[in-house]
Amino acid sequence: MTEAGVVEARFREAVARGDWEEARRCLPEYGREIEERLRSLPPGEDAAALLGRAVKLLEQVRRAAVSERTHAGMELERLAAAVSYRRAGDAGFRAALELEG
Repeated sequence: MTEAGVVEARFREAVARGDWEEARRCLPEYGREIEERLRSLPPGEDAAALLGRAVKLLEQVRRAAVSERTHAGMELERLAAAVSYRRAGDAGFRAALELEG
C-alpha cells in the first residue's frame, strides 16, 4: 500500500469508528498526500480520477459527520427530557412526603 493509501486507510478507519479527533488529524495529511500525488502525475495523465476519489471520500466523511451530529443531538434532547421528567417526579415525591409527614 502506498503512503497515500495508508493515510487514506487511517482516515477512513477513524471515521468508521467515530474517532473524530483522529479523523481531524488525518485530514490535513490526506490533503497533502493528494496534492503530492497530483504533482507527481506523469504529463498527460488525467487527475480527474484521483480528485474524484478524494471528493467521494470527503463527501462520505461529511455525511457520516452530519449523521453522527444528528444522532448526538437527538440523544441530548432525549436526556434533557428525561432530566425534566425526573425533576418533576422528585418534586411530586417531596410534596407527597411533606403531606404524609
